[in-house]
Amino acid sequence: MSAQRRRSVVNRARTGPEPGSKYIRTKGQNKNYHATRRSTKHDLDMTIPTKKIRSVIMSLGSLHLTVAAIMVLAVLVIWGTFYQVDNGIYAAQERFFTAWITMIAGIIPFPAVKTVVSVLSLNLLVAAFRKRPLNINTFGLIVIHIGVAVLIAGTAIASNYNKESAVILAQGQSASETNNFASWQFVASVTGRENGAASSKVYRFDLKKLRQGQRIKLPPTSIKVTLQNIYKNCAVKLDTADRQAITALHPIKLSTDEGRNTPGIIYSVAAPGNGNKGEQLNKVNFLYSGVVDPTPFYYGHDTIMLSLEPEPMPLPFKVTLLKFSAAWHPGTDKAKSFESRLRVLGKNVDREVVVEMNRPFRYKSYTFYQMGYSEQDGGYTTTLAVVKNPLRYMPYIASLIIVAGLFLHFIVKMWRNVYYTGQKGRQ
Repeated sequence: MSAQRRRSVVNRARTGPEPGSKYIRTKGQNKNYHATRRSTKHDLDMTIPTKKIRSVIMSLGSLHLTVAAIMVLAVLVIWGTFYQVDNGIYAAQERFFTAWITMIAGIIPFPAVKTVVSVLSLNLLVAAFRKRPLNINTFGLIVIHIGVAVLIAGTAIASNYNKESAVILAQGQSASETNNFASWQFVASVTGRENGAASSKVYRFDLKKLRQGQRIKLPPTSIKVTLQNIYKNCAVKLDTADRQAITALHPIKLSTDEGRNTPGIIYSVAAPGNGNKGEQLNKVNFLYSGVVDPTPFYYGHDTIMLSLEPEPMPLPFKVTLLKFSAAWHPGTDKAKSFESRLRVLGKNVDREVVVEMNRPFRYKSYTFYQMGYSEQDGGYTTTLAVVKNPLRYMPYIASLIIVAGLFLHFIVKMWRNVYYTGQKGRQ
C-alpha cells in the first residue's frame, strides 16, 4: 500500500468517509453509528466514578499510609505514656487508647488509637491484594498481611470487651461474683405487698447515667426519690456526737485511678400526700459509697433500702479462699511475696489453685491476679483482680495465620528455586 493510500485510510478512520465516496453510510448505518457513539460516551461517563472509587481504595493500601499510621500510633503511645505519669492509667486509657478522637489543647481533634488501628488494619488488608494477583506465588504474602491485620484489629476489638473487676476474700469466705469499683450503681431494694401478696424488687441504676434533679419512681410503691446532687468523688463530714451519721458531702478532685473514687449522692424521699410535693419522708439524706450498710425508709407496709454499690459481675463458678500466706523482708513489715490458695468450684471444674505475684490463674475467659492484701481482726483478706476477656485467644489465632503465611511463602520460594535450578541443569 502506497503512502498516499495509507494516509487516506487513516483520515477516513479518524473523520469518517468523505461525501460522495463509496464509503458513505446508508441511513440505517448512520443511525447505528450514532447510537454506538452515544453508548460508548455513556460507558466512559460511567467509568469515571468507578475509577475514582478504585483510586481511593488503592490509596488505602499505599505504603505512605502505612508509615503515616505507624508514626501517628508511636506518637500516641509516647504521649499516652507521659500523660499516664501525671493523670493515671485509667485517664490515659480513656483519652488515648480506648477513644476514637482525642483533643489537643481541648479544641483541635486528633485521631486516637482506635481510629489509627482501624485505618492500619484496613491498609494492610487492601495492601494484601493491591497489585498482587491471587496465585500460588503471592498466596503466602496475602495470608501474612491478613494475619497482621487480624492481630491489630483483634487486639483493638478485644479491648472493648475486657471487663476488669476485683474480689475481696477473707480466709474461708466464698464468692460467686466480683465487683467493678470503677462503675457504681444506685441500688433501691423495695419490700412490701403488691396485690395482697408479699413482693420484693431490686432496682439498679448506673450512676454515670443519672442526672442532678432526676426523680426516680420505685414501683409498686408510690415513693419518689429526688437526686439533688451527684458527686463522682467526695469526702464526708460526720456528726461529732454520732460518728456513724453523715452530716454533709463535699466534692473532691477525681482520682486518676477510677477504682479509688468514692461517689456520693444527696437526695430526698417523698411519698403521696395532699400537697403538690406529697409527704416528705426526709428533707435531705446522704448516700456514700464508703458506707456498706444501706439506708432504710418505711412507708406503710413498704420498706425501701437505698445504697451505692459497685457493679456486680457474676462468675460462672464459686471461688473460696482456703489460705493466704506471705513472706516478709527480714526486719521489716513489708511483704516480699504473698499468695492465695483458692478452690474453684463450678460446672465441669473443681480444683485447687495458687495465685501469687506474677503467677495468675486462668480459666476460660477469666484471669485472676494477686492484687493485694489487708489485715483485719487478726487475720488477712486477699484482693484479687479479675479480668474477663472473651477474645483472649485472638492474638494466638493471628500469630498462627502469620506463621502459616510465612511457611507457605517459604515453601513456594524453595520449590521455585529447585524447579528453575533443575530446568537450567537440563539445558
